[in-house]
Amino acid sequence: MVIEDEIIANLKEIIEKVPKEPVSLSDFYSKTQKEKDKEDAKLKRYNDYSEMRKTWSIVLAFCLSISICFQFALTILIGLNLFDFENYKNFLYLVVSENFGQIIGMCIVVVKFLFPNKLLNNKLLHQKK
Repeated sequence: MVIEDEIIANLKEIIEKVPKEPVSLSDFYSKTQKEKDKEDAKLKRYNDYSEMRKTWSIVLAFCLSISICFQFALTILIGLNLFDFENYKNFLYLVVSENFGQIIGMCIVVVKFLFPNKLLNNKLLHQKK
């Protein structure tokens, strides 16, 4: 029943698009060309937005990787007694906490930017330039 309703709705949309008055072929083509140009512009905005998301996701993944590698290297060097922070324990706690906070903060920013809710996504895709 739901499929039949969708088919009927689609048919009604198609019938509404049929011109009520006779239209010359050049007028009809220009109207469809305008609609096509509008669709192409919308598709281009979406592709640009997707490309930007892809680029920024790579950059942020690289930044996160550097931060995590730094944490790992620092932990290994301290464990092997190559770094001695005996007199600077507060500094060590500060550096480790700060880097952990940066990782969590960057993850939050990435998730909110790359996976916005549906309302925000629709606003970005349908905004007029």
